[in-house]
Amino acid sequence: MTSKKLVPSAAAVVALCVAVVCSVRAQDATRAKLLFVGACAGCHGLEPRTDDQAPSLSGVIGRRAGAVPDFKYSSAMLSANFVWDESRLEAFLADPQAVVPGTRMAFSVADKRERADIVAYLKTLQ
Repeated sequence: MTSKKLVPSAAAVVALCVAVVCSVRAQDATRAKLLFVGACAGCHGLEPRTDDQAPSLSGVIGRRAGAVPDFKYSSAMLSANFVWDESRLEAFLADPQAVVPGTRMAFSVADKRERADIVAYLKTLQ
C-alpha cells in the first residue's frame, strides 16, 4: 500500500491563515482595551473633553502635542513640537521623560507588546 501525501489546497491554507489572524487580532483588541483600562484610564479619559488630571486620549494620533483645549499642560509638553503618531506614542509610553523632558507623566509601560497593543487601541479611537 502506498501512502499519499495530503497537500492542502491554497484556498484552505489562506482560509486557515485568515482565521488565525482574525482570532489573534480579536484577542489583541480585547487585551489592548484591558491594558488601556489598567494602565491609562485611571488618569486619561476617552471622551473628547478635558479634566484636571490628564488630557483626553480621544483622537490623540494625529494631534499636536499639548493641544487639547483647556487642559493645563506642563511647559515641556506645550513646547513639544510634534504631532503624535504611533512610533512617538510607543516611545513616550516606554520613557515619557526621554521623549518630552520635563513632562508631568511619570508612568511608563515596560513591556513592548503591551505598548504596541495600547497604541493600536488608541489608533482605533480616531
